[in-house]
Amino acid sequence: MSIKIKLGKDIIGDNSKTYIVFEAGATHNGLDSAKKLIDYSSKAKANSVKFQLITNPEKIINNRNIKFSYKYLGIDGTEKKNEESLYEILKRRSLNENEWINLKKFADKKNIDFFATAEDFDDIDFLISLGVNTIKISSADCTNFPLIKYASKTNKVIQIDTGGTTPKEIKETINFIKNNKNKNIILHLNPPNYPTSYKDVNLGLIQKYKKKFKIPIAFSDHSPGDMVSYAAVCKGANLIEKTITLNKFTKSVEHIMSLEPPQMIEFVKNIRNLEKTFGGIERKINKAFFLKRKKIRKSVVASRDISAGDEINYQNVNFKAPEFGISLKKFYYLKSKKKIFSKKKISKGALIKLQNIK
Repeated sequence: MSIKIKLGKDIIGDNSKTYIVFEAGATHNGLDSAKKLIDYSSKAKANSVKFQLITNPEKIINNRNIKFSYKYLGIDGTEKKNEESLYEILKRRSLNENEWINLKKFADKKNIDFFATAEDFDDIDFLISLGVNTIKISSADCTNFPLIKYASKTNKVIQIDTGGTTPKEIKETINFIKNNKNKNIILHLNPPNYPTSYKDVNLGLIQKYKKKFKIPIAFSDHSPGDMVSYAAVCKGANLIEKTITLNKFTKSVEHIMSLEPPQMIEFVKNIRNLEKTFGGIERKINKAFFLKRKKIRKSVVASRDISAGDEINYQNVNFKAPEFGISLKKFYYLKSKKKIFSKKKISKGALIKLQNIK
């Protein structure tokens, strides 16, 4: 069964190109840096750039004293740990409504899709007013049925993060969206921790969930570098989301595992080249290859002078390239059926051809 949904001008699903999303929500620190990340995403030819729609962190955080610990990359290249207020982290990512409008227009100008994670009903209404094609629900809200129902009623593509969600909860959420008459769902596999350990990635779930839910499966890559994203594409992920940054040495959340601008270009290019290798289930060999292989395959050649009427056998032939005479397979089958003889004299080193034998 082919699984496909339409997202803007793109088709997401099996036998379609991988939809590439660059996540800038956690790594921008204001309008200027957000625009730069959009610009780089466009130049890299990603399909979309994604943000977290935060206008006021107080809408999300009830206690400003809640601390959040994370790893960052020191200037010496080693991992270091830091802890700071979650409120302050989210405040760095906050933009007012006019700035979000400005950012969406900038993305449109750069011809790249724009979407964001919604935290509440107002966020969904605002995103719809911006003209987005899809709404993201974070793993923290994967079981927030009031929010999910509100998003489902928009008939936009719903992207669901799973994070630490249990298999039972994932099934309940997918069924809940479908029961609200929205079949346009993309399920994200989000391995735990930032950055993710390789042992926690579990790419085997991609095909399992495709078969189970009959929807496109995305992979949100929180691991350092790009290797796991490529592996996810090979495993059949229909969408890849990868965090980006202007500087991976920034002392803040998620920069350590993010791609910098030059890497972004290579990332998209590598996925597109990787897709070319998949082909289909039929082996195809073009005419140029047939001509080339004749130069390296062997023919039957006289190993000494053969007189007219002499039997041609393994004692007076050898096998040499190119394959412009009788092929070795043909010679084998001819010899298996009966004895073969030369019609005329064949000089040493000459190709033995069908018209010269009887």
